[in-house]
Amino acid sequence: MKKKNILILLLFIALVFFLFSTIYFYHEFHVEKEKLKKALVPALKEDYFTKISLTAESKINIEKNTESSFAEYSSKYQIPNPYEENFYSDKKKILDVPRMGQMPLFPNGCEAVSATMFLNYFGFSITAEDFINNYLPKAKVWEKDGVRYGPNPKDFYAGDPKDEKRGWGTFAPVILNALEKSLDGSSYLVSETTGKNINYLISDLPAIIWVGVDYQELSDVYMWFNESETEVYTYPKNSHTVLLVGYDKDNFYINDPLKPEETVKVSRTILEKSYNSYGRQSIIMYQGRTGLFK
Repeated sequence: MKKKNILILLLFIALVFFLFSTIYFYHEFHVEKEKLKKALVPALKEDYFTKISLTAESKINIEKNTESSFAEYSSKYQIPNPYEENFYSDKKKILDVPRMGQMPLFPNGCEAVSATMFLNYFGFSITAEDFINNYLPKAKVWEKDGVRYGPNPKDFYAGDPKDEKRGWGTFAPVILNALEKSLDGSSYLVSETTGKNINYLISDLPAIIWVGVDYQELSDVYMWFNESETEVYTYPKNSHTVLLVGYDKDNFYINDPLKPEETVKVSRTILEKSYNSYGRQSIIMYQGRTGLFK
């Protein structure tokens, strides 16, 4: 009888082990594979994004004392001075920038679509497809043994902007370089204005800005290694790129590639917080070398 009980116990233990090991391996090789794109980790290293994010608050503190210098700056370039008393009380400006949607062709192509709207506003005939295929540098993201690998997002678009599940995004330097290539031979110049308070971007020109989807503040980031595992890159979750096209007393107005039906009105406070949390990344364009932000 004892031997029979021991045998039953051993069979029970083996069965439990089999069930748990099956669940474990299913989780590792199936469920986790699907979750990899959504795997969120704290920023591990001061790469491009974490550096600009970590300095965002110090930039804000510095700019609290820039009202007087901005008055001279705005006068020189003949742009509005948002530090003026009641600046927003009687002013409203919305630029007539052609809107463009990213869906369904470019589910992760907000940067390229915003850049295309930007170029179209300045009279350049180009499509998002052209911009992605001919000017946007891209590099694949892949997984091996549960580890994600990919490019530096300040050098390449990570993944494929046309792929709903395999597209992540890129930072301002990549879009800046792509714009410069598309403008080759033109009298127009582009400038990365990353770090600038969003009020500095209010002018008679649109600006490409990085915010969160639905203008939320950043909460988490993705992480991946370079191929040799010598570098760690962080990329902000829900990063979204839009075009800043206007303002009034209480709101900013944007062309959002995810909401192309109309120009979107967003509370100034909400959009500014989102813009700050995503590293204050921005790009402007002007004509000639006497333009803005020199």
